Amino acid sequence: MTEKSFSRKNLAFFGVVFYKKLEMNLELAKAEFIPENYIVPGLTTQDILDLKEVFDDFDLNSDGLITPVELRSALIRYETNASKNTVS
Repeated sequence: MTEKSFSRKNLAFFGVVFYKKLEMNLELAKAEFIPENYIVPGLTTQDILDLKEVFDDFDLNSDGLITPVELRSALIRYETNASKNTVS
């Protein structure tokens, strides 16, 4: 076995392991959302759940982050004028 093929096999193996671990963490993060942990004065548990639903709608790839592209896409879906200059 050459060093190059060994590296490719390792890379492929670790890529699969990393992807599976990331996938599990994303599912765990979704399953572990506890709205009570986010309550601040003036917001109810239902308010937090509603905000989470909107956040999840904006977060197209479910990575827990809203990128400028995702934000612009959401604003366009909700018929808001969102130019590249508005969202950057």
